[in-house]
Amino acid sequence: MKESKHTYRLIYFDAEGRGEPVRLLFKYFRVPFDDARLTKEEWADRKTEAPFETAPLLEIDGGKKVLGDSLAISRFLAKTLGPEGFIGKTKSDAAKADAFVYASVDMFIPFYMVKMAEDDEKRAGAMAYLDNSVARYLRSVEKHLAAHESPYVLAHGITWADIYVLFVVHTLENMKPEFVDKEEYPHVVKHYARMRGLPQLKEYIEEKWPSKIL
Repeated sequence: MKESKHTYRLIYFDAEGRGEPVRLLFKYFRVPFDDARLTKEEWADRKTEAPFETAPLLEIDGGKKVLGDSLAISRFLAKTLGPEGFIGKTKSDAAKADAFVYASVDMFIPFYMVKMAEDDEKRAGAMAYLDNSVARYLRSVEKHLAAHESPYVLAHGITWADIYVLFVVHTLENMKPEFVDKEEYPHVVKHYARMRGLPQLKEYIEEKWPSKIL
């Protein structure tokens, strides 16, 4: 991994959400960072300072640079801290990794629809949409992992796409363990176990993410 000459402060809530993939990248790269977890009230006071008024934010070198949007932050860290090829060794590989990252980010939509449902009827509709989205996502990841010899999304090794797949599968397990069926998605479960067991991530994940399916 590349040695960092900078300081980093990640600003998000005391929750996983869109901030957790960024935390995972820092942990994977073994780069120290200040994990600032704000209350909703504290965020309200800072919201207008943020690009697009959304969290997370990444402050670099004491705020000399400020980045917004979790996907943009993740891509920046993957490119600047990651080894060569961490976003893909070729343009086509990079596009393939991007596709998995973007599909993973899209899963936040049904997650939040369920969380924000205001009554039983809306929650039932959100859950139906989530069920369909989960099945489509896991089928696609399973099909891809089963079709090639690499245990990761790209043949040459771990990329930021694997970090995002890891987080989505964890979120699904946390919401409803039955989503991640070992019989239906064996390669997804193997990938999940392999990523959880990486030396850079294992301690953080075992403390924060107790598993119900492994």
